[in-house]
Amino acid sequence: MNSNQLGSVAFVFLGVVALIFSVGILQALIAIPFYTEEFGVNPALIVVAYVFPFLLLLVSGTLMILKRHRLAQWVNPESESAPMPEQPAGLSALLFAVVGIYLVVSTLSDLGSLTGQLITLRAWPGIGDQPSVFWSNVGHYLGTLAEFVIGGYLFLNARGIGRWWNSRKELQERETVAEPTLPQCPQCNTPFDPTEYQSTISEKRCSICRAVLPASEFSNA
Repeated sequence: MNSNQLGSVAFVFLGVVALIFSVGILQALIAIPFYTEEFGVNPALIVVAYVFPFLLLLVSGTLMILKRHRLAQWVNPESESAPMPEQPAGLSALLFAVVGIYLVVSTLSDLGSLTGQLITLRAWPGIGDQPSVFWSNVGHYLGTLAEFVIGGYLFLNARGIGRWWNSRKELQERETVAEPTLPQCPQCNTPFDPTEYQSTISEKRCSICRAVLPASEFSNA
């Protein structure tokens, strides 16, 4: 399986998740008469608050399922048949794209319900007179909106972020130089550096136990 095939599976899963969230919003739409009668809320406001995220989730979920191959190819256009270990940049891009879409899908549902709550709080007698309750919901709304923006950014820039992430990892791997393994004294196992011994000395001895060190370790020193 290559990253494009894995991406197709991931987009189908995300599409199903989006459709499930849209069903949840549909249940809120059915309850609009209750909001209108109980809280005196303008039904048009509630419809706008819920219909927009519902349509976005419904359309996006359907498109992710139907266009899964094109979406996977868009995220990773450089590899079509190479196995996954040979395309780390494509896997990283796919990961960021999946995380971004999930954030967008999950926050769309929350934004609809939060918008409906804010409208209800302003219209419900007594609750609208409590600024702390209203503004705490505003803070939650802004936090959810920030998650939506971050998710959209991760998805739209998944390829660039994936390349940056892998170039960063490759740079760290190049900068990490493995220390050479030093030979050890056969008597006490103390490491020693052959370059630190004078070549004119016939018998090189361990600095700890004074045992004679193997001459073969000094042939290339």
